[in-house]
Amino acid sequence: MKDYKCYDCGHLFKAKGSKKEYIDPIYGPCSKWIAPCPKCKEEAGEYAVKPGKGKPSSGGAPCGNYDSCRGCGG
Repeated sequence: MKDYKCYDCGHLFKAKGSKKEYIDPIYGPCSKWIAPCPKCKEEAGEYAVKPGKGKPSSGGAPCGNYDSCRGCGG
């Protein structure tokens, strides 16, 4: 289970999620983890706490919290 945040309604939740692959116009082929928000049903992205604000970050790439992004070396 991963932490997710819905940027539409602000809800924080845990879910299994799924990996979404897409082509970023700047960074090229990328992927990220998404899950449907249990409150508003919109797509929510994986949430990582910033360093120094609780648990350590997952080390997301400069272009976001992506698992793989060839354009920025993540």
